[in-house]
Amino acid sequence: MRFRQCAFVRCRFGGKLHNVLFDGRGLEGQPASPPLVADFSAAWFDRVEFLGYRLEGITLPDDPDLRLIRRFPCAVKRALAALPEDGSPAARVLRADLEGRLRLLDAGSGDDDANVFNRRDYLAFGQELAALAEAAFVRAEAACLGD
Repeated sequence: MRFRQCAFVRCRFGGKLHNVLFDGRGLEGQPASPPLVADFSAAWFDRVEFLGYRLEGITLPDDPDLRLIRRFPCAVKRALAALPEDGSPAARVLRADLEGRLRLLDAGSGDDDANVFNRRDYLAFGQELAALAEAAFVRAEAACLGD
């Protein structure tokens, strides 16, 4: 499911959200998307992405596998630059994932946009990848917020 340029105000999401993209990136000749104001506290995230939103108006589920990543475009660039060149399978998969995300982000995302990191999305491909991705995003976000 893809929501593009949709307005969500005082919405509540519950149940499993599987393979959902909330895309608020600007379109040429169109006004920017309004802020996303939604309560996701009763939702279960499975491959849920946010593009083009700052996410200040959302409530996330109380889920230890989820983490809001502020300044997401910067975090993706920093995480990609810091990935080890060791050629490990986990590093190669994460590099491919981050390069794909970077292509999406270059198409209309703002510097202050946020996204949600979901450890389970990476855990599906192994513990090593999940640990590497989580550490990379935590370090990268901290560096971006320090700028």
